Amino acid sequence: MMGALRILRRVIGMNQEIVIRLGYPAASKLLVIHADDFGMCNSVNLAIVELLDEERVTSASVMVPCPGFNDAAKYISSHRTADIGVHLTITSEWAPLRWHPVSGNAVKEGFTTPAGSFWTTVKDVMLYSRGRVLNELTAQVETAIRCGIKPTHLDTHMFALLRTPRLFRDYLATGERFDLPCLVPPLPSIQTVPFRHFVPDSLLQATTDVAPDQWKDYYLTLLQSIPAGITVLLTHPGYDDDELRAITKGSSGWDARWRQRDFDVLRSPEFRSAILKNGVQLISWREIRSALTC
Repeated sequence: MMGALRILRRVIGMNQEIVIRLGYPAASKLLVIHADDFGMCNSVNLAIVELLDEERVTSASVMVPCPGFNDAAKYISSHRTADIGVHLTITSEWAPLRWHPVSGNAVKEGFTTPAGSFWTTVKDVMLYSRGRVLNELTAQVETAIRCGIKPTHLDTHMFALLRTPRLFRDYLATGERFDLPCLVPPLPSIQTVPFRHFVPDSLLQATTDVAPDQWKDYYLTLLQSIPAGITVLLTHPGYDDDELRAITKGSSGWDARWRQRDFDVLRSPEFRSAILKNGVQLISWREIRSALTC
């Protein structure tokens, strides 16, 4: 559904009421700088922890089924001010690093390969799944809470839970069950239902058509073009080290080099300067959730 889109926008001012509830003028430019894939592996964890500690990102979301989840949970549970969501996961895209469902229901409902891991692609999920994934999503959130995490929101790995009406209903139903807003892209093809959700005015991220030597310029241009309202910037930081290179070897996107570039840009003085220069105010998912429930 997302394809190669890197900038998704809807009518400017759609979230004006939320902006005002947060105490800003209606025409303000509010930005959530978000780090995906916390818990994927040690290389990603170290990078995200550094960005959180330095306040270079305002939010992150954790992947419960992944091998780095326990280390991520230890950090989160001891840093209560960290703004952390659950990155609901039903795909496992890296051949050297496979992750498995938290519940047994995902196996019964066809969300796993014969070997027991999640399917590699969203297309496989759509092709082979035959039931509801609500129990697995619920188990992921419950596991996070049991490990000391107080989630501020939900989002979906590889946008997998946006791909069919059945998956989308289970995604929003999980948010309703835990009273958490679900990130929903501002696409006209996505019809929300009466569950709690949040559709930003803009959803931004780098994609495979951005040249590596243009990475910083691309992000600086994004900051210049942020409209009034609430924007969510999705990033995928990590360290380009032996671990992450081995995991992502052969990938054309979101690999070790990609994640190092994201990390470097987020820590660059030019990125921070562009935020100030363009009058952008940084906010978190915790603030959005508060405004949605007041």
